[in-house]
Amino acid sequence: MIVLRLPDRFPLRPLLALLLGVLHAAAFRSDASWPLEIAALAALVALCLRRLGTWDALGLGFAFGLGWFVTGIYWIFISIHTYGQINAVLAGAATLLLSAYLALYPAAACGLGAFWATRSAHRAGFLWLFAPLWTLAEMARGTVLTGFPWMATGYAHVGGPLAGYAPVLGVAGVTFMAPVRPLWHAPLTERASHVAHWVPQPSSSQSQPVDSSSQPRHGPPRLARSCMCDCCRGTSPRTSSSIPSASMRRLRPTLSSSSAGPLT
Repeated sequence: MIVLRLPDRFPLRPLLALLLGVLHAAAFRSDASWPLEIAALAALVALCLRRLGTWDALGLGFAFGLGWFVTGIYWIFISIHTYGQINAVLAGAATLLLSAYLALYPAAACGLGAFWATRSAHRAGFLWLFAPLWTLAEMARGTVLTGFPWMATGYAHVGGPLAGYAPVLGVAGVTFMAPVRPLWHAPLTERASHVAHWVPQPSSSQSQPVDSSSQPRHGPPRLARSCMCDCCRGTSPRTSSSIPSASMRRLRPTLSSSSAGPLT
């Protein structure tokens, strides 16, 4: 959980948003870096909510996007300058202009969310609008002017818990679920706890005995399973080869007596 305690008129808020954009770009470095993406978006939302205003949120989203894309598409400068033999200043300016254009999309998502929240006088509305607006902005970034879907938000979760939704929902669905994951995780956990308390417990007359053989040395005891088969009791299953036949039981005394005699 990220808690940002900043004054209402924090002068370096755009700089902090720029650094959060760099952190967001770092989430695409490896499959295990997906928590950085969620942390960066959560911090961006916290910054916007500290002083909720249309222009403030627009500037924060632009700074966030600028740090995100300048860090993420640095290879364009290498392509233009090293392989295209273009002057370094011109190559840097072209990369910066492209990053500024791409930063307009996260800026629009933050600005539109703040605009609706301020008009409706509901600050919580920004939380619920952020995910769909962010998803629409990402889809527009990959479509407008032939699109540039490089480093789409959903691609940061190819190694995370949201990767299983990609075959069904696509990258747009994962992009939508990434910002709302910190929001719906806590309510679902709370609902599950309420359901667990609602489930009726067995009465004392129907209580099952405690299986002490399979209990760990430390920790609370567990109830034995109602099924008494070998698999559920934790013992190895009995096969036909482990049950001696009638002929073997008759030969067992003979074998024991012969084994006790001296060896020749």
